[in-house]
Amino acid sequence: GVVSMTYGLDVGLLRQVVARYGLDRWLLRRVRFAQGYRRARYLALLAVLPVGEGIPPRMARYGRSRNRYVRFFALMTRVSAEPLAALRRLADYVGPFSDTEVAEIMTWLRRGALPVAYEPLVASPSFNLRRVGLCVVRQFGIEEAEEALLRIAASDAVPEIGCEAVRTLCALQRPLCRSGVLRRLRSMGRAERRALLRCMAAEGYASDALPELFDRDERLCYESLVGS
Repeated sequence: GVVSMTYGLDVGLLRQVVARYGLDRWLLRRVRFAQGYRRARYLALLAVLPVGEGIPPRMARYGRSRNRYVRFFALMTRVSAEPLAALRRLADYVGPFSDTEVAEIMTWLRRGALPVAYEPLVASPSFNLRRVGLCVVRQFGIEEAEEALLRIAASDAVPEIGCEAVRTLCALQRPLCRSGVLRRLRSMGRAERRALLRCMAAEGYASDALPELFDRDERLCYESLVGS
């Protein structure tokens, strides 16, 4: 509740509240004795507070938890407390981020808790950082990223990243009849192509943009999507 009331303001007030009442130590005790989703909930609360310097090192043990939510919010507690090391922490995370986790990271970005520069993210060798970078481009509508997105769509060796680059171009409402996009479309599976059709319908692409991109059955599917 205090976090929501101080949203967008100087975090100095929140830092005073945390220090005066020892909220970070109080939550850390609950984290230690809780289990499963309850532990993850306490870590999520801890992650939005300006915690003391002694808290981040204690997150290492929870970063090895079998519970995915515990691992992720332990990571976000460290990221929130050490913003200068945020990209390294995100890159070192074991396993790919889920869509929900990427959305949670975007919440941190919109609060100004993490750097927003997309160039080093989309160019990173880390799968997780590239996903976050593409999400940054979509969320902030960065049209200057178009050339980088086309290169990723055409040549990225990771199919998931190439497909996400195409969906990002779609979210920016850029023309999709490009050679790189066409090459990526040919390598997409049926489910991925249908997902792209839904993105295009949501963004209002005209049906006359489809003949070069999709076959007849998919164009009929698109017309049905638009009609609904």
